[in-house]
Amino acid sequence: MSQIGTLVQTLAKGGPVMIPLLACSIVALAVVVERLAFWWRQGDPGSALRALAGVGKLAIAVSPREAQR
Repeated sequence: MSQIGTLVQTLAKGGPVMIPLLACSIVALAVVVERLAFWWRQGDPGSALRALAGVGKLAIAVSPREAQR
């Protein structure tokens, strides 16, 4: 069976609650992609650090060399 068929079967098993959850997941993914594109276009070197700090990766934002160890 194709992956799309499996996805449809999983959604059907989950009931009507699955459709709003799927919609919210798609919207959330779109927001993340849009925000990453925005910061990428800004070209501000500090913006990447602020973005990393905003998602809880402060150690990487503050000291990339330390985080690689």
